[in-house]
Parts: sequence; structure tokens; C-alpha cells
Amino acid sequence: MKYDHIFDALSIAVLRPRLSWRGVVSAFAIDLGGKFAAGIVFGLGVAVGFALAG
Repeated sequence: MKYDHIFDALSIAVLRPRLSWRGVVSAFAIDLGGKFAAGIVFGLGVAVGFALAG
């Protein structure tokens, strides 16, 4: 069969992922953006709570 070796290539790719600078930087940027968005949402919640409290 011509598809005998497809799982060999997939297992090698899973075992030994390639790390590139673009992947590392994008993961860092996504993490930083998520933390920033969570901080903004938390801050707005506190501000609204203080405004409602008086």
C-alpha cells in the first residue's frame, strides 16, 4: 500500500516538534494579550462595582 508510512511521519512529528522563533513569540504574545484582556475586564468590574456602591 502507498499509505503505509503516513503514521511513521506523524509519530516523528509528534515526538520531535520543531521550535521556531515565530512560534515562541506568537505563544508569548497570545499569553500576554490574554493576561492584558483579563486585567482590563477585572479592572472594569471593580470600577463598576465601586460606582454602584456609591
